[in-house]
Amino acid sequence: MCREGSFPPGLYAWIDNEAPARGSDYHWNFNTAFVFNGLSLANHPELVKPYCDLVIAQLPLARQYAAEKGEKGVHFGTGTSPYGWVYKGDYEMRHNAADAAMNMITWHKLTRDEQWMREKLYPFLKEIAANSEGFLIRDRERYVISSCVAELDCNHRI
Repeated sequence: MCREGSFPPGLYAWIDNEAPARGSDYHWNFNTAFVFNGLSLANHPELVKPYCDLVIAQLPLARQYAAEKGEKGVHFGTGTSPYGWVYKGDYEMRHNAADAAMNMITWHKLTRDEQWMREKLYPFLKEIAANSEGFLIRDRERYVISSCVAELDCNHRI
């Protein structure tokens, strides 16, 4: 069930055994966020709140991972589990934290919970921005991403 106070579904379900692959991890490279896309707009913010709580609960791990990589802010690697397991790899994906924030932004737009926005969402967005600044370089008249991401050819800059 996806109710406030419980874990949202991970990539591998708990349906047929008590030990699913990778602890039923949350893949932050799109997979976890996509389960919740549109639920706020479909007038089901109560189904998105557990996702928002999950993302906030992952922040200590994301801060630690960023620090280990010599970065500022938060860095969401490929996967984590409800019980603290972290896949220490990211395939050079720099957008995982921003992807995680999108459903939270949509949830806030529907609920207008200003206290939650001030205490949870806005600080998270600031940490995403702090991390992202480390991957931008000035190239002539614009900023570009200084390393490849999975969707782009690593030999070609944006």
